[in-house]
Amino acid sequence: MKYIRLIVLAGLVAGIAACGSSSSKVNLDQLNRTDIDAGLAPLQNGFAFSNFGASTTAEQFDANDLVTMFGAGACVNGNVDPCVPTAQAAAWARMVNDARQSGHCEGLVVQASARFNQKALPTTAQLPRDNEVIHGVYRAFATQFLPEVQDSTKQWSGKSLIDIVNELVASLEDGITDYSMGLYSDDGGHAVLPFAVQFTEDNLAIISVYDSNWPGMDRYVVVDFVKNEWFFSFSGRNPQEDECVWSGGEGDIDLTPLESRTSAVCPFCGDKTTVTKSMLLIRSASDDWSVETSNGTYSPQSDTVVDGVNARSIRTATCKDKTRLPEFVIAIEALQIQVTLPDDASAYISNGRSVIEIKTTGKKKRNPIVIDRDTVTINDPDTTTTVSNDNLAVVVTAPQAQISLGTNNINVSVNNGQENVSVNAENPRQEVTVNQDNNVVVTDATEATNNVAPVVPVALQPDVQPASLPPTAERDLSNAQYVEQVIAATTTTSTTTTTTIKKSPQIAAGTTIPGTT
Repeated sequence: MKYIRLIVLAGLVAGIAACGSSSSKVNLDQLNRTDIDAGLAPLQNGFAFSNFGASTTAEQFDANDLVTMFGAGACVNGNVDPCVPTAQAAAWARMVNDARQSGHCEGLVVQASARFNQKALPTTAQLPRDNEVIHGVYRAFATQFLPEVQDSTKQWSGKSLIDIVNELVASLEDGITDYSMGLYSDDGGHAVLPFAVQFTEDNLAIISVYDSNWPGMDRYVVVDFVKNEWFFSFSGRNPQEDECVWSGGEGDIDLTPLESRTSAVCPFCGDKTTVTKSMLLIRSASDDWSVETSNGTYSPQSDTVVDGVNARSIRTATCKDKTRLPEFVIAIEALQIQVTLPDDASAYISNGRSVIEIKTTGKKKRNPIVIDRDTVTINDPDTTTTVSNDNLAVVVTAPQAQISLGTNNINVSVNNGQENVSVNAENPRQEVTVNQDNNVVVTDATEATNNVAPVVPVALQPDVQPASLPPTAERDLSNAQYVEQVIAATTTTSTTTTTTIKKSPQIAAGTTIPGTT
């Protein structure tokens, strides 16, 4: 099997490397109240620049990144110099690039963790924001779309707050940051890197984190075990005075082990007969979309929990600034699904056998798109579906079509079988459309299906950054005024954490937050 590789920025070779309270009874006797600090310092071991959206750079997750992570299996005929991505690899890259639109928090914290653990030099804060550094972040960001990573995250998404804190205390004892942490509000999600835990009271823990939105700053997650809630300042320049603090409970916080990112298998260049799961990325202009499996229907509009479906938002928001275009990564333990997209939407489905891209235009009632291991059925003229299998690809826009994967071909049946198109080695990249006269038109689609850059419709283009955050130029260690704020913050002892939106627990006066000097 092909395992994934990532070159850490210092040149070392390693395994692989955008963001509710519970009412369950808490057994506080199980809590390990040991203060621990792995020694990471955001001012040295975090990036000097802040989290950024895809529009701030022309660089894309590209063929070189695919080769670095997956090797020759990502390239046509296994030729890596130069690598022309297979149709399926290019489609997977488009999924990654589409997901990068609003930010790279996952990639930044994973790279910072890997470099800290390997004691890579120069320190992360000394790295320039150049192409080599940016592509390292892209590759780390891309790991969240690997099934093994999603499986590992899911194992922690249902754990109690005590279980999560206990695991952090145990894992940080050897001075290594083994986990990234996911935090989720009602409107978005964010990834941070935990590196220290301090118990300021018997029932109150402060988890120090590197937060890519605030370079150099000491940020933290406060866990109140009596309330069984956690609290996190997403946008407050001073987290002690954030009027819009995030809060949640069990199920709204998770851990992802770094090890799962180093042992994953290439999702499109291994033995596809063993794949039993689907990985989805969905962005929609509204939240009325749904995914149905044999176990039930999941939709972000509903709180219904569906067995075998694990959905997480990868966009950021605050309680004041609702995310305009929340994007979800969904891991489904099934290959047979139905996807309903009533509004402008973009969806990717990776199931090992193929990568399926779906683009819908306009808001209206639509029939579900039916997907299983070998077929995709669509019934809407305003839906464009691209199916990529190995080095074959077809782009279909038709009122009714069924796309079937063969051993060495892709068959397209249009208008209830009235016409059929075969995509094969002689015609490997085809576009099939139905014009106003109901005639089937077949053209070459090589350029579109080779491209790793997605076409993002205006209706689905996110804001460059959440309105609640200051401009990125103000949150950069090259900015002398910002550095003064960082230094002032790290020399100030904590007093209390309060909010006019949600009451958060008090931190004892005179307490020094872990990681501060």
